[in-house]
Amino acid sequence: VGSSVVNALSTRLQARVRRDGKEWSQEFRRGVPKAPIAEIGPARGTGTSITFTPDPQIFGDLGFDGALIRDRLEIKAYLNAGLRVVFRDEVTGANVELRHEGGLSDLLQHLLRQAEQRPLVEPFTLRREGEGLVRTELELTWTESNREQLNTFVNGIPTREGGTHEQGLKDAVVKA
Repeated sequence: VGSSVVNALSTRLQARVRRDGKEWSQEFRRGVPKAPIAEIGPARGTGTSITFTPDPQIFGDLGFDGALIRDRLEIKAYLNAGLRVVFRDEVTGANVELRHEGGLSDLLQHLLRQAEQRPLVEPFTLRREGEGLVRTELELTWTESNREQLNTFVNGIPTREGGTHEQGLKDAVVKA
């Protein structure tokens, strides 16, 4: 879900943003700002840190699955080449940096290693940028496996049930 939903369903959410040489912060309680955005002071680099506490009145006693969260964040790192995500698991104490400079190419190589498959041909890569933020990327290869594996995403979210983007790709391949 998006940050606005997380914000609305949290007893507390704090957003800290570093950009343009400064750090900014704003805190919310159940989606309502406690105060206007505040300038914290000078800062190097850029980045965003979000800290939140789910509302127990909505969710009851909620535990987090650290491995699931890490996996979801890693997909974001694959889908956004060069994005650096630092996952700190406060339960286990683990700190993991997730960064994949090759983006989807790295994801394809990871999936091939996981499935113990070798590509039969060099992977086919397609990247297109449209107006605004519209971006399309495709990474495709063939292996000796007789089982199709198709992983699709929209707006950084896995679409396990497919969708028009997936059907359009299948239709285009059939017509070719």
